This record gives sequence, C-alpha cells and structure tokens, in this order.
Amino acid sequence: MQPTKSKPYYYCKRLRLLDYLIRKGFRAVGTMPDFNNPSYKVWKFENTPELEQALAEYFAERAGNER
Repeated sequence: MQPTKSKPYYYCKRLRLLDYLIRKGFRAVGTMPDFNNPSYKVWKFENTPELEQALAEYFAERAGNER
C-alpha cells in the first residue's frame, strides 16, 4: 500500500461528495458531529491513494462545471 499525502483519515462534510464517494465504492468508517456546527454530521473515510484519486477527480469535475 502506498503512503498517502496527508493524514490517515479524510473527513467529508459535503453531502454531494459523500454520494459521489459511495457511488465509487468507498464506505465511511464512521460518522460524528461537525466540530464547527454540531447540528451537522461529518463522515470519516480511511485516506488511501484510491480515495485521494477519487477526490481529485470530483473536485476537477466540479471546477469544470463552475465555468
């Protein structure tokens, strides 16, 4: 397994991103209240090179759609 660029976990705060990751086959390892706003949840994913690639693809698609 290759090392990741950052921390061992990725915390997802965006519902659309969560949906995207689930459709790509990723599963959250847990949920917790958002530190900044406890009324919201965040989803915890293990940070792997595959997850980082999916995140890069998601944000590239989003940047392309905003133009």
